[in-house]
Amino acid sequence: MSTGRTATTSPESHAGVVFPLTDGERSTQPVGRQVVSRASARVDTAASEAARDEKKWYSHYPAHFRELTRLSAGGNAGLIAADGLAALHSTMRFRRQGAEGPICDAIEFPRGHYFTTVTIEGTGQRSDAGLVLVDNVGPVRADGLLNLLDRWDTQGIAEPSATQALRTLNDHPEWLDLRDTTFVALGAAAEMGPLEALLSWGCHVVAIDLPNRAKWRSMIDTARRSPGRLTMPVHRSSSSMSDAQLSSAAGADVITETPEITQWLTELEGPFTLGDYVYAPGAAHVRASMAVDGLIRTLLQRRRDVGLAYL
Repeated sequence: MSTGRTATTSPESHAGVVFPLTDGERSTQPVGRQVVSRASARVDTAASEAARDEKKWYSHYPAHFRELTRLSAGGNAGLIAADGLAALHSTMRFRRQGAEGPICDAIEFPRGHYFTTVTIEGTGQRSDAGLVLVDNVGPVRADGLLNLLDRWDTQGIAEPSATQALRTLNDHPEWLDLRDTTFVALGAAAEMGPLEALLSWGCHVVAIDLPNRAKWRSMIDTARRSPGRLTMPVHRSSSSMSDAQLSSAAGADVITETPEITQWLTELEGPFTLGDYVYAPGAAHVRASMAVDGLIRTLLQRRRDVGLAYL
């Protein structure tokens, strides 16, 4: 939830997933109050009413989020999360051509034949080096990797379940052969995303990120050098397009093209795992997060062969 000063724009300046109109403006603060209030309503009436009635949300919101976090620390975490998310879905809207309504309703009406699918086949050789981690001094493998995991445990750097999973993976390097695996990466160009590692293990990566010629050229180049495959949505395509032309035509915006991306993924050959690495600054992050949640909800309703991952 956006927590800074109220973000307001003209009611016609946004498309796709948007904040609702409040007194003629798309303001984030009323949504913040409403969602925090509804998230805590069935757990703590006083906390819910305090958030609902807060007149100085811009300066006092931290206290309400701290209280919501405290309430979530017990057995009511699932209830609070479900009610808060339900509040967001009933509040946030999807706007297109002057009309707006619930996000999941809008997803059911995509524009037809919107994306063309293009796949890049890598020509690199899959490495048999096994699991490689990166410490602050560089790549770590073999016995050094186990020592690194021991240090992470001792210093509390990583969750014990994570280090144990890495030890198990290190014992089974054959698990890193992902040539029969498809992974959809939302926010594929994210700095902390797994695209490069997955491609290096031979994975088929379906990449979704904003149109950006430089980012897509980098992802295409990485795929060409890898043993994996990269599939992308493009707005125009022909068999004669160069990589430079593809990088200019590739990309999709989860905020404004949610219905079309959802339809494109509905038709994708499965099974696949969908990973969410989408990020945007400020209030746009709420819009992007709600778009992704609506997309995931719909995919899980339509398909039974989709797994989820997220950062």
